[in-house]
Amino acid sequence: MALLLVLMAWTSVYALLLSLALASAIVIDEVLLSHRLHRPGPGVRQVLATSAIVVVGVGAAALQLRAPADAVPVVDVEVANIGNAKTTAFLPWEALVPVPPLNGDFWNDDLVEQGAATIVLGSGLVMAIAWSIRRRPAALWMWTAGTILVLSFTHLLFPNLSLRHKGHLFILLVATMWLAPSF
Repeated sequence: MALLLVLMAWTSVYALLLSLALASAIVIDEVLLSHRLHRPGPGVRQVLATSAIVVVGVGAAALQLRAPADAVPVVDVEVANIGNAKTTAFLPWEALVPVPPLNGDFWNDDLVEQGAATIVLGSGLVMAIAWSIRRRPAALWMWTAGTILVLSFTHLLFPNLSLRHKGHLFILLVATMWLAPSF
C-alpha cells in the first residue's frame, strides 16, 4: 500500500495531496482505531517501515515539484485575496457536479452559473458527504483532510483552474466512498 501511495504522489501535486489524506486515514484506521476496537493491529515495525516508505516517497515527490533555479515565477501566493476566496468557494460544486450547460458552448462551463447559489450548493454537498460518513472516522478524516488540502492549495496557488484540475476533488469523493465501508 505504501508503494502505491508513493507512486500516486509522484503523478501530480494534487495526487500528492490526496495521497497524504489517504495515508493519514490509513494510519488512523490501522493504529488508533484498532486499539480502541480491540482488534489486532499492525506491529510497530510494520508501521515504522510503512511510514518510512511513505515519508521518503512523499519527500521525493515534493523535491520533484520544485521549480528549477532559472524558472520564472508563475504565481504569487496571496492568502487574503477575496477574488481567490470566491473562486475557491465555487470549486466544490463545479468539481462534484460537473454538469455542462445544454448549449453548444460547454467547455469549462457549468449548468449553474457561479454565484451565491453555487457556493451554498457546494458547501452543502461537502457537508452532506461528511455527514453521510460520520460513523467512519478514518473515512471522515480522509474526506475532510483531502478537501481542506485541495481547497487550500487551490486558494493559495491556482485559483483559476480548469475543470481537469477540479476533478481531483471528485476523485477524492469516489475514493472516500469506496473505502468508507472498509474503514
